[in-house]
Amino acid sequence: MEPGGYPVFKPNDNPCTFCGECARACPTDALDIEGLADWPWRAAVQASSCLSMNGVSCRICQDNCDQNALRFKLQTGGRAEPALDSYACNGCGSCVALCPVDAIMLERRTQVQMEPIQ
Repeated sequence: MEPGGYPVFKPNDNPCTFCGECARACPTDALDIEGLADWPWRAAVQASSCLSMNGVSCRICQDNCDQNALRFKLQTGGRAEPALDSYACNGCGSCVALCPVDAIMLERRTQVQMEPIQ
C-alpha cells in the first residue's frame, strides 16, 4: 500500500500470479476480475545486458519461471542467449524481480507482437 492506503502493483517486490485472491479479499468489492481483457504485459529481455550473454553462468529467470517462457540458446565462448516465448509468458514479473542486472522488464504487448520461440 502506498501512503493514503492506495494499492500499487510492483512486480519487482511481489509478482502477480493472477490467482484472483486480491479480488476475493477486497472488503469493498472494488476489484472485479470477471470479464477483464487478457493481461497485456509480457517480459522483454535485453540480451546484451544478460549475464549469460557475457559469459557468467546465471539462469535464475529460467529456473524460476513457472510458465517455462524463458530459455537459453547456447552460443560460443561459454555464452547463452536468453530467448522469451511471449505466448507462454503470463506477465507475472517474477523474472523481473530476480534478474541481478535488470536485463528483464515488463512491456505492454499486442497480439501481433507476440511470437513463440522457434
